[in-house]
Amino acid sequence: YEWESKENENRLLRKSVELDELTIQKNKSQHRFLIILLLLTIALIILTFSRIKIKKRRNMELSEKNVLINQQKNQLSDSLKRHQELNKLLNQQNEEIQSSKREIEEVNRQLSESNVTKDRFISIIGHDLRNPFHSMMGFSHLLNYEYDDFTTEEKKKFIGIINQGLHNTYNLLDNLLNWAASQRG
Repeated sequence: YEWESKENENRLLRKSVELDELTIQKNKSQHRFLIILLLLTIALIILTFSRIKIKKRRNMELSEKNVLINQQKNQLSDSLKRHQELNKLLNQQNEEIQSSKREIEEVNRQLSESNVTKDRFISIIGHDLRNPFHSMMGFSHLLNYEYDDFTTEEKKKFIGIINQGLHNTYNLLDNLLNWAASQRG
């Protein structure tokens, strides 16, 4: 009975030891599991913080780029305004130039017409001045080369014709000079 009791006790002790070993193994497994879980949690936290840090850095970079883009946009807007003002000024100057060109063309047309009129006028004046001189030259030639062949009456008549032609030509020339002075203002 004692032996049996000891053996039962031994068996119980062995079972107790086995249970303790199983409990220890279970605890070790739980420990390992907890350590692995802790390591995974730490890795996950590190990964999350790394992602957050990367996102913050990217957000900062994007923010800086946005500021730079806004500055460039403002510069482009200012440049566009200046170009629009310059285009407006150039258009105004172009209109003034076109207006001046039309005025110059009109003045040129008037000057051309004036030159044509002047040329006709000079041609008429030249003709009007040449005719009296021809008659005076003819009478003076007769008087000069054939003076003795004419009577005193004829000589006076020729001299009167020459005198009248000279007065008429002088009046025509005087009128021309007065007209020219009035044209010059």
